[in-house]
Amino acid sequence: EQVIAAETGHYLQPFAQPRVAYMEDVMRGRLPGSWSAELARRLDGDRCPVLAWWPRRIDASQLPALTAALAAGAGQPGARGRIKVRGFAAYSSEFPPRLTEPQAYVFYADTGQAR
Repeated sequence: EQVIAAETGHYLQPFAQPRVAYMEDVMRGRLPGSWSAELARRLDGDRCPVLAWWPRRIDASQLPALTAALAAGAGQPGARGRIKVRGFAAYSSEFPPRLTEPQAYVFYADTGQAR
């Protein structure tokens, strides 16, 4: 976990300190420590609206279940409609490189507030 946090958090220093959670744990409702309270605050518009960032390949068919799991993890299962997802494409390894379908996703709270 330290390697993953160091790898993904390198470019965020000193603005954020990423914490690692595995998709399987989130889907099973096993969130580390005080994450439930933190997710709830973010869904309510307090603090950064980013709820989760998955920088590795995720099948798009998993997005609704992940969104529901994040809302449930925040103790707000009815808030899943307020969680938005943005996908990011990557370049293929072939030559010439081409953009692929989104492979990394950011889940964020749509609080209705302009930031």
